[in-house]
Amino acid sequence: MTSISIQNERGETIVGILEKRDEIDPNRERPRLVLIGHGVLGHKNYLYQRLLSQKLPYTNFRFDFRGNGDSTGQAGYANIAEDTEDYDTVAKYFEQQGYEIFAIVGHSRGSTAGFKYATVCEKPLPHFVNVSGRYKMNDNQIYKNRPEIGEALDRQGYFDWKVRRRDSFITIKVTRKDVEKFITWDNSHVKRMPKTTCVLTCHGTNDEIVPVYNAAMFSNLIANHTLKLIPGANHNYIGQYEEIVDAVLEYFAEHEKNAFEKGI
Repeated sequence: MTSISIQNERGETIVGILEKRDEIDPNRERPRLVLIGHGVLGHKNYLYQRLLSQKLPYTNFRFDFRGNGDSTGQAGYANIAEDTEDYDTVAKYFEQQGYEIFAIVGHSRGSTAGFKYATVCEKPLPHFVNVSGRYKMNDNQIYKNRPEIGEALDRQGYFDWKVRRRDSFITIKVTRKDVEKFITWDNSHVKRMPKTTCVLTCHGTNDEIVPVYNAAMFSNLIANHTLKLIPGANHNYIGQYEEIVDAVLEYFAEHEKNAFEKGI
C-alpha cells in the first residue's frame, strides 16, 4: 500500500492509495490497473471502497477527487466535469508509469464522471463498473430526499453543504446555479460507450438517493451491459459492504474465466 500524489494541470494535487497485485500479471507487458472513484461527500476510504481495494485481485488506485479527502482544490456540488478531468489526470499518470487502465469502479457521482471519461478516452476501457450511478439528473430527488435543502433553496437561494477535507469538515454554500448545473448534466453519451467496454451496473433495490429505475435506463442504453441488483441495499450499501464487493469480484472472476477458456 503506497500513498501517491498526482498534480493536475491546474496545480491541484490528487491523492490516492496504490494497492499493488504484481502476482496477477507477471507476463503482461503492461500490468492492469483498476481506478476506484468515490461519490459526492466521499473520499478514498469511504463506505466499501477500502474493502474493495483490499479484495480486488488487480493492482488498484483509490483516490480523492479534487477538494475531497486529502486532495487539494475546491469541492463542488456539481463537479462532474471536474471529476472527469481527475479521472483523466490519474489515468494518464499511470499509463506513463507503464500500466493499462483495465477498469473504473465508480460510485454515484464518481460513476457519472467515470461514464463520461469512459466514452471519450482515447483507448476504450476493457471494463466499467457503475455502482448506484444516476442517469436521470432532473428527477427532483433533492426535494424528495432532503426537504430541508429544498426549503433552504426556495427561502434563501442556497443551502450549506458539509464536505470532508483531510481530518475535518468544511461548509460550502451551494446555490441554485450549482443545482441547475447538476440537474442539466447530460448522460445520453453513454449510448456511445464502445462495444468493447464491458459494463456492469450494480444497484440497491432500496436506494433512497438514486432510484433503481436509473439502473434500468443504463441497461437499456448500453450495448455490452450486465445488470446486478442488490436486494435490500440502500444507496451507500450500509450493512451490505461485503455483498456489493462480492458482486464486483464475481463479475471480474467470470470475465477472467471466460478469457482463460477462450485462450485454450
